[in-house]
Amino acid sequence: MARLHTCTVLHTTPERRQLWQFSAQGNFPLAREQSAPSGEPLPAGLAQKSWSEIWQPKLNIAWLPADKVFLRVVQLPASTPAETRAMVELQLEKLSPFPVAQVVWSVCPLPPRPNAPVGKLQTIVVVFVERKVVEEFLGQLEGQGYLADRLELGVLDQLTTADA
Repeated sequence: MARLHTCTVLHTTPERRQLWQFSAQGNFPLAREQSAPSGEPLPAGLAQKSWSEIWQPKLNIAWLPADKVFLRVVQLPASTPAETRAMVELQLEKLSPFPVAQVVWSVCPLPPRPNAPVGKLQTIVVVFVERKVVEEFLGQLEGQGYLADRLELGVLDQLTTADA
C-alpha cells in the first residue's frame, strides 16, 4: 500500500459535525478544519473519495458516539497482540453486555504503568458496540457521502495517554 497522503477525522453529535483534515507530512499538521450543523451536507473535497486516492491514499476515520459504546477493562497475562486478542475472544460471553452474535468488539492495550512489574500482566480495554448501531452509523455517514475506512472512539485516546 502506498503511503498516506491525508487523514480525515469526523466527529458527529446530534447538533454539529466537526471535520479535521491532517496532512501526512511530518507530524500530521492540521491542514483544514470545518464545523457545520448536522443538517448541512459534508464538503465533497473532504468527505468523499476519488480516483486520486489510488496514488495519494486518504484515510477517513469516524468517531463513534461515546454514549453507544461500552468499555470493559481486563488484566491478562502479557503476550503478543494476536494472543491477547485470542484470550479476549475466549472470554467474550463473560465480558460482553450484549449477545456475542450482536456485538462488534475491539481491544486496545493500555501502556504499562511506570511502577508496574514488567512482563506479568497487561491492562486491556475491550470496546463493545452493538452491531446494529455500527450499521446504522455507517449508513448515515454513507448517506452524507462520507466513506469511513475506520471507526474509533475519541475518548479512548485520552485513556491511553492518561498517567495513573
